[in-house]
Amino acid sequence: MSLVLGDPTSIRSNLVTCFDIDDTLIYWDHDKSTKRYGRPSLKRVTIELNKRSIDKHIIKEHVEELIRQKESGAFIIVWSASGYEWAEAVVKALNICDHVDLIMSKPMRIYDDKDPQDWMPKRRYMIDAV
Repeated sequence: MSLVLGDPTSIRSNLVTCFDIDDTLIYWDHDKSTKRYGRPSLKRVTIELNKRSIDKHIIKEHVEELIRQKESGAFIIVWSASGYEWAEAVVKALNICDHVDLIMSKPMRIYDDKDPQDWMPKRRYMIDAV
């Protein structure tokens, strides 16, 4: 299941950009954020899901990149291997609904006549790019 937030006709954009949730927009593991940046005081966000409140660190640079991509005309897809409900809860908590066009579970299979490495641009590891 997926949730379309923006104008579904805008998917005709030639610039479809996907962002993962866990360890891309937020840190799933507090220890990972401290090891990566060495600063345990990263800004936190409280995510509400199934009547639970979950605190996570925000990866501000990546959230800002998502916003920049949307402002440059990209169609933004956000996904999570934890499911679309989790992805939606994070998008709402980060207050970026206006910058996201589609929320979905992370794809587990792709059926295509071409190998993804033949058509997909080089994968960008956000942490390394910042």
